[in-house]
Amino acid sequence: MDLPITLASLTIGIVIGLVIALFILFKKKRTPVPMTVDKLEAWKHLEELAKKKAELLAAKRTLKETLSENKIDEKTFVEEDTKLDSLIDSIEKEMQNTMFMIAKGMVPDFMLDAKKEMVELEKAIKLFRDYKKIKEELEKVKSERDGLYVKIEDLEGEKKDITAKYNWLEENSNKTIYKLQERLKELEKEVVNLRNENEFLKDEIGEATKPESEKLKNLRKENKILRDGIERIKEKSKMLQKLVDIMSLIVSKYDRVIREREEKSVEELKKLVKPKSQVVKDLVKAYDNTMKAYNYVRDHIMEVEMPTHVPFWMKLDDIVRVGAGDDHDRAILLCSMLRAMGEDAYVLIAETSLGEERAFVVLKKPDKFYLLDPIDGMKFDQFTGKTEKSAIKAYKTNKGRIMKPLYRISDKTAEIL
Repeated sequence: MDLPITLASLTIGIVIGLVIALFILFKKKRTPVPMTVDKLEAWKHLEELAKKKAELLAAKRTLKETLSENKIDEKTFVEEDTKLDSLIDSIEKEMQNTMFMIAKGMVPDFMLDAKKEMVELEKAIKLFRDYKKIKEELEKVKSERDGLYVKIEDLEGEKKDITAKYNWLEENSNKTIYKLQERLKELEKEVVNLRNENEFLKDEIGEATKPESEKLKNLRKENKILRDGIERIKEKSKMLQKLVDIMSLIVSKYDRVIREREEKSVEELKKLVKPKSQVVKDLVKAYDNTMKAYNYVRDHIMEVEMPTHVPFWMKLDDIVRVGAGDDHDRAILLCSMLRAMGEDAYVLIAETSLGEERAFVVLKKPDKFYLLDPIDGMKFDQFTGKTEKSAIKAYKTNKGRIMKPLYRISDKTAEIL
């Protein structure tokens, strides 16, 4: 049986029992008999009648609560409420008679068995208290039952999850075993093929080791051709190295002329950043965000060092065409691309801990600064900070650390630090 139905039935039974007990207690018709009685006893009885009336009123409130909780129907409520009203009317009449008798110096005959009726009333009150206690305990049991239902549902959910995982593991383990078996068969076939190749090679070796076999003659010819090719490559390599040495001498010889021609002021350097050049516009179409632009310079424009320390500034077209340039050339190309995208970027030339001047690109965002140095393996967001200073402090590579910023350069500004 469902617990709420049991609780409602028990409540109705107890209320009905209480009503019947009180009805039996007071159904006897009281007939006043004139007799002299102590008025103190009469007043005590009047007080007891008042208590009975209060208890009956409490029973009416309990009955209303039972109706509001839908534990009894409307018809039962009306019947029981009418009975309680009848009992209350009887007690009120009895109280009026008692007060009248006190005024006349007499009391009714029910004073004779008042103690007996009080015992019965106390039993009824105890029964009502027991009912309230049972009701509270039943509510507690109901709450515990609801909690157990929730736990059972949770356990059922866990059971379903575990069952699903078990089924998945069983299915996938079978697939894995099947794949391993197939792979084992493939390996067995490969072993057979390798054995066959081994036998074939043994035959080839035996054939090749025969005196002056045709195959051995051909191998010797091919070997000679390869050796001759290697010697020619070595000669060309030596020639190229000599050519590089000669060019280095020429560059050194005209060092002063080149310096005069290539050395630029800070104001002139900003003209090298050209976001509106056609080659930059074409690159931005192909690499249309900051990370792609950075990756392009890092992966497609090789960083090279000049054979001498003579300054030589390459044009953007030449950098892209050759696919190489020194750190300054690469920084200027990257800055030009970022500026063409509308980004707040500039070239930062700084002195490193290795005693060299190196060019970087600083990309300024509303909440972060990016220090960009497109070295192999370096990520776009490798060196960042909330300020330019913190981004510079984060920089550490095989090129050293940044010790002192020297210049900031873009197509709009040229600043000595």
